[in-house]
Amino acid sequence: MGGSSGLGGVLSAGGGFGGNSSFGGAAGSPGSGGSSGSGGSSGSGGSVADAGQDTRVGTPDGSSSGRDSGGSTVRFATQIQPMLNQNCTSCHGGSSPQAGIGLDSYAKVKTNATLANSAIQGGFMPPGGPLSAANQQLFQAWITEGMPNN
Repeated sequence: MGGSSGLGGVLSAGGGFGGNSSFGGAAGSPGSGGSSGSGGSSGSGGSVADAGQDTRVGTPDGSSSGRDSGGSTVRFATQIQPMLNQNCTSCHGGSSPQAGIGLDSYAKVKTNATLANSAIQGGFMPPGGPLSAANQQLFQAWITEGMPNN
């Protein structure tokens, strides 16, 4: 990644990032937020279900997933954790995750979900480029469903 690690801005009470902050790195470098880190409208509330759209989401490999017997569409063990392992845990895993934001276990993901979602929905993370729209929706849907450990 280069540059500095960690958050370059201040987390506001609403869960977004205040001011013109970025998520580390030098201005103009991949992953820097420039002036787009002010919270914006992406990830700032609402869910796919709120928009009246189909809430069924795909798995990280693109296959579809229906609801399980508990009423949850998104499965942590087979959808969320594999997506995070592929895109996030190389920096946000282990005993010293960047910025203290661990995403390598259910407990850590649940603790850091709101902050991670702000970064994901804002396009700040991962530093190599934003997650696909399908994976952004998948993570948002998991949070909306109450972050089940399934």
